[in-house]
Amino acid sequence: MDQSLRYIPGTDTVNISTTFRFPEKRGILHAVEMCSGSGDCRKSARMGGTMCPTFMATGDEDKSTRARANLLREFMTMSGKSPLFDDEEIYRIMDLCISCKACKSECPSNVDMTKLKAEFLQHYYEIHGIPLRSWVIGWLPRLYKLALPFRPVANFLTGKRIFRKIIGFAPGRSIPQISKTTLRRWSLKIL
Repeated sequence: MDQSLRYIPGTDTVNISTTFRFPEKRGILHAVEMCSGSGDCRKSARMGGTMCPTFMATGDEDKSTRARANLLREFMTMSGKSPLFDDEEIYRIMDLCISCKACKSECPSNVDMTKLKAEFLQHYYEIHGIPLRSWVIGWLPRLYKLALPFRPVANFLTGKRIFRKIIGFAPGRSIPQISKTTLRRWSLKIL
């Protein structure tokens, strides 16, 4: 067999510098290549298990672990792009992975799409910066603590559709309101 292979015979393996360590798989490319294409990630909710929630919700092949792994492999080996992780389409597909880790436990090849997604996003954010939505989610506990004295105003603002749109949340989604009582005060009352 010398046709329809993943790689053209004699092609050198690309050495990709990563933030995470992939020692057991000899680098990120080998970690991506662990996907055997069996399609276990394409099962429906009726079949049991949790892999892959985004595929179960949409039924779109590009939301499956297999598609994400194949897309990354193809891009890392065939794109010739520099910087390597600067691609908007791959970003959108990887960003939809909810990092549930079901692939790590349910995939027969143990493909860890959460780790691969995090690696891709790290490089993508180094190029493009962290989106406001990710920044807000990451700092949410501190932001809520700062907003506590201004709770009514903060709740009013976060309840507005335009606020959610500005920070990159789905406009129809609600943001949890800041309570009068903090969890710490509440727990002290019941003890």
